[in-house]
Amino acid sequence: VINKADGDLLLPAKRAQMEYRAALQVVRGAGRPRQWWYPEVMTCSAKNKEGIDEVLTVAGRFQSQAVEKGELQRRRGDQRSAWMWRKAEEDLVEMLRESASVRGRAAELQDALGRSAFSPRVAASELVSSFLEEARAGTPNL
Repeated sequence: VINKADGDLLLPAKRAQMEYRAALQVVRGAGRPRQWWYPEVMTCSAKNKEGIDEVLTVAGRFQSQAVEKGELQRRRGDQRSAWMWRKAEEDLVEMLRESASVRGRAAELQDALGRSAFSPRVAASELVSSFLEEARAGTPNL
């Protein structure tokens, strides 16, 4: 949706609309991610209250089709899965940082990294190993 299609901006908005339509033709030829939906390029003017109803109609049609095809639920599921993994990563990093054994080992490793005695990959592996050893011993300082 190209807004501000009014006054001096009407012609640039119409030009942008044509360019977006042409670009979408190229993208469609490369394989569409949604076989059930063809994006529309629309102009509107909130100032002049033109095209707003049409935009809302198209948005509603997209939502209805997305729900009907299960696309909306699938995408929400993908989002929830990504959020789950992001939260798990955040929690694990926080647990690592709060672990007494990891903090102690991290200080040693940072010094060694400064001397290039370890690669960052080896040092990270050492931190995780320290944490897992603490957890296996049943004494994680969490």
